[in-house]
Amino acid sequence: MKSNFQKYALGFSGCNGGDLGSPSSPSIWTCGIEWGVGDDPGTLESYFQDEAAVEKVSQPADGYENWEYNAKVPYNQRLMKILSVICDTTSGDPENLLQSAKKFAEEAKPFIKGNKGFFKMNLYPLAFRDTDSDRWTLEYSRATGFDEKNQYIEWIQENRFPVIKSWTEEYVPKLVLCTGITYKSDFFSAFGVDGAGESETIDDRRLAYGYTPQGTLVAVIPFMGSPNGLLSDASIQKFGERIRELLKQGVSK
Repeated sequence: MKSNFQKYALGFSGCNGGDLGSPSSPSIWTCGIEWGVGDDPGTLESYFQDEAAVEKVSQPADGYENWEYNAKVPYNQRLMKILSVICDTTSGDPENLLQSAKKFAEEAKPFIKGNKGFFKMNLYPLAFRDTDSDRWTLEYSRATGFDEKNQYIEWIQENRFPVIKSWTEEYVPKLVLCTGITYKSDFFSAFGVDGAGESETIDDRRLAYGYTPQGTLVAVIPFMGSPNGLLSDASIQKFGERIRELLKQGVSK
């Protein structure tokens, strides 16, 4: 494994950024599996040789430049929908959820530079078009030093997950909203949920959740970008309402 990749992977790589918050002013974090755009594997090796670029991710990114990005990108737009429900800013009518999400994006400005209350990240730092291990090409091996994606994943779990857990312990977000239910164990491990947590079914989709020792609610929902995921406004509304209830329950403990 190459040392500059190690420095990169143990920083805030894979994070869009925003406001990490603090114990006295906690944020809501959202966490995906990995960026889905797809890195250009041919440029990764030269990128990791750039000391300044690698050093930059030792600090969290400021976030997006403008709120319109959240309102038009499909995945972010769905995040705005469920966050608007969790934060109780919707009209309560799923038919108006798109309108509520746009208003929420404009007024709450999640993940936007200079704005407070929200932070966006991923478990794994490299970007792939999907999670298929066949995406791992020779260029990725040269850049990272790992022959296979499974080796990369194992290293991240053993080395990056404890770093993510330390962020959770330091900043104590009130909620980490994770997208990708089949990665529940990864999310729980990374954010420090002890045990298997709880699980329930909403509209034939699974919600898993647990609390960290510091009181952070870690809620794992289906991916919001695939036919088998969480796409319908009615289901997004129900998931958001349930997570809002769980947040209130956690506060009352």
